[in-house]
Amino acid sequence: MEKVKAFVNEHQSKLKYFFLALAALSCFNCLAKPDYNLVLYAYAYFVWNMMESKDQSSEKIYCFWFILITLFVDLIWIFTWSRLWSGLAKDDETTVHFLVILFSWISFGLKSFSLLMVGVGEWASIRSALPQNLQERLNQYKEQKDDA
Repeated sequence: MEKVKAFVNEHQSKLKYFFLALAALSCFNCLAKPDYNLVLYAYAYFVWNMMESKDQSSEKIYCFWFILITLFVDLIWIFTWSRLWSGLAKDDETTVHFLVILFSWISFGLKSFSLLMVGVGEWASIRSALPQNLQERLNQYKEQKDDA
């Protein structure tokens, strides 16, 4: 885990360029998919590029949760549409559909990687934003209460 943390800390400043690359990939997916990821990655780029100070960590936490939620939405979309498109008797856009599904899987993998990068890089902020009882479980610490 220490190697992952060291890698994330070393490349944290390059994460904004990774979001731009993901936005470019999302542009291609817009050929046959209403892709909200383009807006998500533009927002993530803005957060990482314009908000360098520690005071803006709440925006980075929101970005982490948005990426996490949209990861599940992407998975549902990929499974649903790949099944529907593969079941078409006559599909004049087979190549486009195949490429969009392929790039959606690639985008899913890269989004998972970006979620890992954001999660490890901002773990202290994410953990401090969680409810107290969940923080105690993560810290494996249970406060002892006196009977008064």
